[in-house]
Amino acid sequence: WDSSAPPLSTAGRFQVSRLLGTFARIAGDAERERKKLSLLASYDSCGLADVFNSLAGAQVGFSLADLRRAFLQHGLPLTERELGLLGQRYGPSRGGGVSMSDFRRQLQPTAAWLTASTSMSMPIS
Repeated sequence: WDSSAPPLSTAGRFQVSRLLGTFARIAGDAERERKKLSLLASYDSCGLADVFNSLAGAQVGFSLADLRRAFLQHGLPLTERELGLLGQRYGPSRGGGVSMSDFRRQLQPTAAWLTASTSMSMPIS
């Protein structure tokens, strides 16, 4: 925070407020979708395993190249940036491929997600 910067105008504060509101709405939407997916995956753990096995094949994990190939096979090309973001999301911190436990962990809501998604009930315009 730069205390020497001039204060924002009323219009500037309004734009920042709208931008933050948009970010909060998008984050809430994403968490609700992840929660729905995780509930579906919990209900149908075989479905989650099928998706993982489709990506990994005979390997114990899948790579970003495998993920890109799967997206392309379904007519969904990824940009390098999108692939990089998926790599950050699913890639294990120790390097190597994405294991089933890494994959499952990213699709399961945590208590913090559930609390955040239920407390995000403020109206955002």
